[in-house]
Amino acid sequence: MITLLAICGLTHRQSYANVAIVTIALPVVALISVITLGTLFGSF
Repeated sequence: MITLLAICGLTHRQSYANVAIVTIALPVVALISVITLGTLFGSF
């Protein structure tokens, strides 16, 4: 993460929202999608 921020030229403060979206929001959306599809079509 530190290397990525250095390459992009950002500080931790500037990229906090972006990192939070990638590490929290997207996995939660994926989890909800998997649970919904498993409920509708059955799971194995």
